[in-house]
Amino acid sequence: MSTDIKSDTFLAGGDPSDEKGSIITSPLDTSIAPIPYDEPSVKNGQNKPITNYRFICTLIGIIRPRFKGSIHLAFLSHACFIVASLFYIALGVVHLSWFNDTKGKIPNDLMHKDDDQIWEDWANGSENEYIIDLREQHRLQTKMLYTIGAYFFVVVGVLDWMRFCDILNMFMILAGITGMISGISHSHSAIWDCVSVHLYFLEAINLLHRDHDYEGYPCFRLSDVCFLFGSLLDIANCYLGTVFGFSGIGLMYSDLVASFLWLGCAIIDLFAEFYFLRRHKEAGNCISCV
Repeated sequence: MSTDIKSDTFLAGGDPSDEKGSIITSPLDTSIAPIPYDEPSVKNGQNKPITNYRFICTLIGIIRPRFKGSIHLAFLSHACFIVASLFYIALGVVHLSWFNDTKGKIPNDLMHKDDDQIWEDWANGSENEYIIDLREQHRLQTKMLYTIGAYFFVVVGVLDWMRFCDILNMFMILAGITGMISGISHSHSAIWDCVSVHLYFLEAINLLHRDHDYEGYPCFRLSDVCFLFGSLLDIANCYLGTVFGFSGIGLMYSDLVASFLWLGCAIIDLFAEFYFLRRHKEAGNCISCV
């Protein structure tokens, strides 16, 4: 049976032309129902990226105005920075411990070998099987400390992006992510580490160009300089160790100094935030306390 219908609805009573009927949606022909513009139909997942993009944009529009300039996020960010720096300091101590435990017992050319079979052949031939256990323990500790420390730097980058609304904070986020990849990677750890330290350096440059428009300005600038010098030391150690093949206790102490500079950066920032908050409370000014 053929019907000439100009809409996607029927009139109750069975006759489409009966104007006295009440309009109901047809259960028989839904193929001509209009598709809402804001919710495009999904066919084989083709429109999922569009939907996800709209969701992300909506989420950003909600989060950024609410948390921009938040003093609570500032304290949380500095606390995470301190925790991350402490993990990096612990990483440097583990490297020093490994160096002292194996000093004079492992040939220099073997230290840079990453082949387990070569290490086992050497240990069996020189009756130093216990060094294999020390190496495995050192490797596991290194991966854990580096990965967790880098993770906290990712959190720092996300928190700073939320409170500053600065896209350049992606440098810190990407530096932490590549650091985590370096921590869990086995064959390309050094390459990812080099990428990470260069991204930290770009974040340091970004911090130096940031305007601090309140009383704690000198303290924040000092902390930025500490972070910059720590990043430069990391880059220097990266080139000396990875590119030119240098090793030894000098590079390990240099790594520790860089980590302590980063710890100092976070502590200075934290005290500067306390100073800023106290001064404004004394003046009775309203600040963001989200």
